[in-house]
Amino acid sequence: MNQYGKVALKAVELFKSNKEKSPRKAWQKAAEGLLEKESLINKVCPRSAFLGLCEEELIKGIPSGDYTSSKKNKSYAIEATKILKNNKFRESLTSDELWEKVKNKININIAHNSQMDVILSLYKEQLFY
Repeated sequence: MNQYGKVALKAVELFKSNKEKSPRKAWQKAAEGLLEKESLINKVCPRSAFLGLCEEELIKGIPSGDYTSSKKNKSYAIEATKILKNNKFRESLTSDELWEKVKNKININIAHNSQMDVILSLYKEQLFY
């Protein structure tokens, strides 16, 4: 599992156990606990993907709210969850393969920046509604 997948799972755990009162603070605390470099802790794309899913109440146990201003990363994350829910091969998809499907669906041509690692980790732990 990728480091940002681990951060996402830890953030859900922190929020659901009431150790953190907001998904944003839960992500920050999880990132600070699991990542060593400041640049990794503050990386926007995986955090925004996670917060975008939280915002739409797609992660079990986290209510909807206003958590991110990133429309692009949020849309990538939402599209990835739709693809996973509708794909019979979802258990074997890699982050790169999932990203290819997202890119084709929403017609973009950029590299993913760990957003798909967050999505796949949450999906594998059955944390999506």
